[in-house]
Amino acid sequence: MELSYWSEGGRWALAGLVMMIATASSGAPRAEAQSRLSINDEIVTSEPERSVRALEVVPGRLIVKYRVQAAWERRGSLRREERLVPVRTFALIRAEAVRVEGRSVQEAIRSLERRPDVEYAEPDYVVRASGYRDEPYFDELWGLNNRGQSDVGGVAGTSNVDLNGPEAAAVTLGKSSVVVAVIDDGVDFTHPDLAGRQWVNPGEAGAMANNGRDDDGNGYVDDVNGWDFYNNDRTTHDAIDMDAHGTHVAGTIAASINGQGVVGVAPGVKIMALKFLGPDGGATTDAISAIQYAANKGVRISNNSWGGPGYSQSLKDAIDQSGQLFVTAAGNASINQDSSDYPDYPAAYSSPNIVAVAAVDNRGNLASFSNYGAKTVDIAAPGVNILSSVPDGWSYYSGTSMAAPHVAGVAALVRSVNAGLSPSGMKDVILRSGKPAALTTGKTMTGKLVDARAALSFADTTAPIGYAPVQRLSAGTLGAPGIPVIISWPAATDSGTSVARYQLQQSSGSGYFNVSLSSALARSRSIMLAPGSTAYTFRVRAYDRVGRVGLWKTGPTFTVSALQETSGSIAYSGIWKNQTMSGAYGGAVNYATAAGARARLTFTGRNVAWISAKGSAYGKADVYLDGVRVATIDLYSATARPRQVVFSRAVSPSISHTLEVWVTGASGRSRVDVDALTTLR
Repeated sequence: MELSYWSEGGRWALAGLVMMIATASSGAPRAEAQSRLSINDEIVTSEPERSVRALEVVPGRLIVKYRVQAAWERRGSLRREERLVPVRTFALIRAEAVRVEGRSVQEAIRSLERRPDVEYAEPDYVVRASGYRDEPYFDELWGLNNRGQSDVGGVAGTSNVDLNGPEAAAVTLGKSSVVVAVIDDGVDFTHPDLAGRQWVNPGEAGAMANNGRDDDGNGYVDDVNGWDFYNNDRTTHDAIDMDAHGTHVAGTIAASINGQGVVGVAPGVKIMALKFLGPDGGATTDAISAIQYAANKGVRISNNSWGGPGYSQSLKDAIDQSGQLFVTAAGNASINQDSSDYPDYPAAYSSPNIVAVAAVDNRGNLASFSNYGAKTVDIAAPGVNILSSVPDGWSYYSGTSMAAPHVAGVAALVRSVNAGLSPSGMKDVILRSGKPAALTTGKTMTGKLVDARAALSFADTTAPIGYAPVQRLSAGTLGAPGIPVIISWPAATDSGTSVARYQLQQSSGSGYFNVSLSSALARSRSIMLAPGSTAYTFRVRAYDRVGRVGLWKTGPTFTVSALQETSGSIAYSGIWKNQTMSGAYGGAVNYATAAGARARLTFTGRNVAWISAKGSAYGKADVYLDGVRVATIDLYSATARPRQVVFSRAVSPSISHTLEVWVTGASGRSRVDVDALTTLR
């Protein structure tokens, strides 16, 4: 694997794609003109000549949209009358691609548009890849975390001109259930940064992956990770076609955390590869097919780093009906999209689910090549000298094609914390949460730079749902005079981001929660509480990773009771003796050695515990609760251990209970103590 630096130059420096129209006899589309630049070269920023931006179409082919379902069902007779040959259908938008025979495309369009059953007929526009570079060199991902470091050209950045990647990563890396369709020129999933990031079609996975059958019945055979509409096959990466642009885009969105190369904005999500571009561009029909494929698979986010000046109603219809947040590059022609006679599409469509993205450099300047428009371009994102994956290595590209996947990655994070958001809802979150970008004011609709961390805060609209704490007597050593009590609670739930920490508070008789006990992510806390008449209450609340706070959940109020071994509430049978003991609770214990000796306590409360010493002469005792043996306790210890909570059990607080300790006796070690019996009431 190698790092490389390329910059695109010449007249073809458009974001995403260049689209040109020509006559049916104009032949195949020309390859994009590019020039290799040295490391100090700048991207060409002059606006492309209008002659270069002329439109080109697939010869002899057009797209027909029918007005109503009835006309759609009669399309066979219309084709015969108009001498059209069917090529492909688009049920998503009630349209079809057809081949024209015996006349020009323009004549066929004029004839079709006179028919009342036809809503429109339009050329099958050719689009071509643009807005990317080969083999540039850059050593840091300033778009994720701009600390003021210099870019590959030696230009020092401005701190915080970034999308707050590390801060967002602390909240979520993206869920594997979230899929982003990269509609582009293919994705190389053999690249180490993209291995494991590919979406897998469940209807074609496992043993079905290479069986030569259309197992999921969608019309595509063995479409395991997507489809290649350019070559009409299952491969999503073709080395012969380079396919570097889509691989670079995919890396910006989802490159893995693997100790190699780069990391994407959302390294936990999956990529669906939908190739429709080749070395000479791609057709609108193939773009629609890709959009339709993703829509049929339920994908809700797509990245579209391509475009050009040809207005296609069928493409707009497909976008409108896709059910996707359609993230697209604004274009690399340095033009005002609002007023240009040749705005770049699809960015310039009015579709409510489109997010059109301009590019900025590491100082927050609108990139010299970036299209703009206060009415038609939504937001800006890093797009100059962007390091990402390409086949056989990593490269630095510039273009609005590189800005768009930063936004698509943020959208994937947003969907990871709030899967219920619609495409327009995701768009609203991204646009409202952006950070002010003064140098883009008046150049985009928001005057903002995309902010992943803030977007997550906007997206996660629900606070954690917590549960009340409960208390129990703790095992361990009794305090002097404190009683060890464990306060615990179930895990809170959060429909967005996960729980980050809990806050536990204590009230001691006053009714005010004036003691805060740090708990971080732990869900229990051991506390020494003094026995007596003091009423204790605990409450807990949860914080999620974007700072939303759940409601306080308050547990029951209780008191701690410690009955000394001489308490009249404890009934003894058999031979028990009282002995002064250093370290004992209260300074003395009752003990017995004969089998059958027992101590009995009748009580009400939530929890009961038996305290005894342990040592080398100590034996075993059976514990009965409400007449049922619940435990056998071995009090042996090689070293003397006074004041041990040797048994603890939670019980129902609404009824009376009995606790009995029965001495079982043992040859050579038979002693059993009652130091104290404690309850929580």
